[in-house]
Amino acid sequence: MRPDAGTGQVTIAQPKLKPEPLAGVLPRAGAAAVQQIDTVSTDVFDTLLLRRPVSERQRIVDGERRFAACLAHEGYAIDADIVVDTRLTVQRLAFRALNVGAVAGNAIQGAGEVRLRDIVSRQLRLVGVPQAFVGDRIAIELEVERESLRPNRRLARFLACQRAAGRRVVAISDTTLDTAALEALIGHFSRPA
Repeated sequence: MRPDAGTGQVTIAQPKLKPEPLAGVLPRAGAAAVQQIDTVSTDVFDTLLLRRPVSERQRIVDGERRFAACLAHEGYAIDADIVVDTRLTVQRLAFRALNVGAVAGNAIQGAGEVRLRDIVSRQLRLVGVPQAFVGDRIAIELEVERESLRPNRRLARFLACQRAAGRRVVAISDTTLDTAALEALIGHFSRPA
């Protein structure tokens, strides 16, 4: 996988495979159309990686409770409910600021993105925890995500065939995760079983 500089898009590098015919994968008209394109893009979540029926809020609560336990182990005894509430509040306010800025036409750092790293950084400042724990919290987020996802193997095979046929394959996401985190999640599920 190769990140495209500054776009948040991930190019999925696949081993060279023998291109398979598209018959059976796409309707006849779709297969013909694919032969004429040079780039295939897909959304990551709920397309390439399918979610199990666990809400975003529940995933956040689970991750924050794990993080509170991690902090307690490191000597920062902060009630898990405070850690959860602070995360939810910071995230809600970050998206609200993004929406207000977009409506007002203001330029927002990060080209109109809300990033997990920024959310966690602000959360830690509010609960009085050193910024050195940002990476730990993001690692927990990815662990929770991995547990709640499963690969769409049929789509992954199709994308691998397109890559083998010389087409550029790009994965796009509108989540708070950065390119490295997306690469890690996709990579986790693209390993051979």
